[in-house]
Amino acid sequence: MRHINKKGFSLLEVMVVVGIVGVLATIAIPNYRVWVMNNRLKNDVLDIKGGLRIAKMTAMATGQSVAVDFGLGVEGDRWVIFIDNGAGGGVVQDGVWNGCEVVILMESAIQRDPCVAPIFLVEQAPTLANGIAFVGTSTSISFSASGRRALPAVAGGVQAIDLTNGGGGNKMVSVTPIGEIF
Repeated sequence: MRHINKKGFSLLEVMVVVGIVGVLATIAIPNYRVWVMNNRLKNDVLDIKGGLRIAKMTAMATGQSVAVDFGLGVEGDRWVIFIDNGAGGGVVQDGVWNGCEVVILMESAIQRDPCVAPIFLVEQAPTLANGIAFVGTSTSISFSASGRRALPAVAGGVQAIDLTNGGGGNKMVSVTPIGEIF
């Protein structure tokens, strides 16, 4: 009696495994996309909170009004932190980056003709991740030298910055009149 030594898999076994992998991929890929979109949104919220904290600390350290202007750029997905002192023809404490106000943190891709190079450029790129957008109109938040929110004056007190990931996920960053960021 002769033993036949079979090595490998039969065609049926391979087709069963391919079918199982296909079903798992069909389930996993949409869930992975949602996870990625929600993770990008979460990271952008953390970046914005960090930027607001930088603005607040800089206002307290320099004794000047510091603002964060959101919704800049063609896509409305960029933001900048600057000393809102009206330098170079800008308007003092208006919450809008105009004139030659000193930039603390900015998106490097914003095309602008600055009068003076940014002095306190901390790092590169506070920009929203691909697929993340500000909800509503662009806004700005200013902090006074005491660390309190100077602008805008909001009914109800809390200024909110809403973000969406386009897939149904929304998150909000809020700043109270006393400068709490949550």
